[in-house]
Amino acid sequence: MRLFCILLFTLFIFGVQCKLTDSSSESFEHRFDSSSSIEDDDDIKCPKSTFLLDVDNKCHPCSICGPDLYELEECTPESDTVCDWCFSPTPTKNNDFKLKCGDVDLKSIFRIVVKAQRDEAIEDDSYEIFAAEEARAAKEAKRWAVAANVAKFGFYFLLIILIVIVIRYVRKSKQAYRTITLTPPMLNEHDSKDIIRAADHIRQKLGKKGYDRLEEFV
Repeated sequence: MRLFCILLFTLFIFGVQCKLTDSSSESFEHRFDSSSSIEDDDDIKCPKSTFLLDVDNKCHPCSICGPDLYELEECTPESDTVCDWCFSPTPTKNNDFKLKCGDVDLKSIFRIVVKAQRDEAIEDDSYEIFAAEEARAAKEAKRWAVAANVAKFGFYFLLIILIVIVIRYVRKSKQAYRTITLTPPMLNEHDSKDIIRAADHIRQKLGKKGYDRLEEFV
């Protein structure tokens, strides 16, 4: 009985191992197929003048350098063209540089750059001149405004003085031409005789030519 149980247990263990072996072999085959498919994708070869772009895993045309540019690095199946400017401070003088940048008239370019710098400097000077003129005009306007205020104040001051002078002149004129009424004194007979005697005495001293008797005192 024990022998029979041991035999059954041995058969059971053997069957489980067979199943594990089959499943592991299937998974290994699946991984092998997937890795081979990836290797197939990595083995994509782009035709000439194209390169493989990692973003979409497709071949794209190589870039072409435009005017005043040369090929710093040529296009390869793995990378695009790298361009550089002909007027770069430190260019790589390869064959493409000599071919595309050799005919560039550096003297004319230098003249253009210098002219642009001079024009910019002239514009800056013009702005400074304009600012100075504007400041000078503002100063002149302020000076004229002060002069106008002084002239206005002086005009009003002279007007007040003139009015005062006219008023004083009118008052003095009224005092000079004021009418005075005088009443002659009432003389008695004795006073009249005294006046006549005094007049005769003066006439005797002055003579007839120098004195005329006043009839109103008689």
